[in-house]
Amino acid sequence: MLVCKNCQNEQESGKFCGICGGPLEEAGGSGGAAAGGSAGAGSAGGTGGNGASAGGSAVASGDASAAGSGGADGSASAETAGSGEVAQQQAVQEAAATVGAQAGAGSAAPVATVQAAGGSDTTESVKNGLASYWQFIVEMIKNPTKGLQSNDRFFIHGLVTIALFAITFSLSIYFLVNSLAKPFMLYSDESASLPFFQINSRLVFYMLIVLAITFFVAFGIAKLAKNADSFSVILAQYGSLFVPLVALNVIALLGGLIGSIGLTIAPLILATSLAISYVPILFVFEKATVVDNNGQRVYFAFATFAVISIVFYIFGKSFVLDLLANVENLINGFSRFPF
Repeated sequence: MLVCKNCQNEQESGKFCGICGGPLEEAGGSGGAAAGGSAGAGSAGGTGGNGASAGGSAVASGDASAAGSGGADGSASAETAGSGEVAQQQAVQEAAATVGAQAGAGSAAPVATVQAAGGSDTTESVKNGLASYWQFIVEMIKNPTKGLQSNDRFFIHGLVTIALFAITFSLSIYFLVNSLAKPFMLYSDESASLPFFQINSRLVFYMLIVLAITFFVAFGIAKLAKNADSFSVILAQYGSLFVPLVALNVIALLGGLIGSIGLTIAPLILATSLAISYVPILFVFEKATVVDNNGQRVYFAFATFAVISIVFYIFGKSFVLDLLANVENLINGFSRFPF
C-alpha cells in the first residue's frame, strides 16, 4: 500500500497522489521517514548539546578542539536538514502541477471520445432499426399470416405501419387532386400547387381517427372473446396486417404523381375498404379462434362488422362531409378558375 506524504491518502499504485499530487511511498516507509526525521533532529540537537558538554569536559580534560568540532558538526547538520525540506516542498509543487496538467489533458480526450462514440451508436441504431423494419415489410408482403404471430417486440413496427397507411393515403389524394387542378389554377407567383401541409395534415388526421375507431372496436370484441393478449401484442399484430395495404397505397401514390385517376382511385378504394372492414373482422375471427376453435368466432366477427357500421353510420356522414368541406375550402382559397 502506498501513502501520500502530504495528505496521508492511501492508494494501490502510482508515483504521485491522486488527490494532492504529492509523492507516494510505502506505508511502512512513512513512519520510518518520520522516525528518521525525529531522530535526525534529535541527533542534531544532541550533537550540539554533546558538543557543548564535550567542550566543558574537554576543558577539564584539556581536549578543547573536540568540543569545537562537535559544535560545528551540529550546526552543519541543521542547515542541511532545512535545505532538504525546502527542496522537498518544491518537488511536491512541481509534481502536483504536472499531475494537474496531465489530468486536464486526459479528461478532455475521454469527453471527445464519448461524444464521438455516442454519435456513432445513434447512427448505428438508426441503421439497424431501418434494416429491421425493411425486413419486416418484406416478410409481411410475402406472407401476411405471419403478422398474426407477432409479439410485443413488433409493437413499434405495427404502429409505424398504421401511420404509413394514413400518410400514403393522404399523399395519394393530394397528388392526384393537385395534378388535376393545376390547369385551372392561376397564381400570382410562378408556383401552381395546392397547400401541401394544410391538406395533408387534415387528411392524415381524419384517416388516423378512422383507423383508431376500427382498431379499438376490434380490440374490444377480441377482449369480449376472452383473448389474453396484451395491448402491445394486439396492436403489433393488427398493424402487421396493414403492410399489404400500404403497398396498395404506394401504387395509388405513384398514380397520383402521374395524374392517373384509375391507377390512384382503384388501389386506394381497395386498400381503404380492406382497412376499415375486412382487417378488423379477420383479426377478431383469428383472436376468437385462438381462444376456442369451436366457440362463437363467427358471431364475434359479425359483431365487429355491426359495431363498426353503427359507429360510422352515426358519425360517418358528418365526418366525411366535414373532411370534404375542409379540402374544398383549401382548394378554393388557393385557386381561381378562369371560367
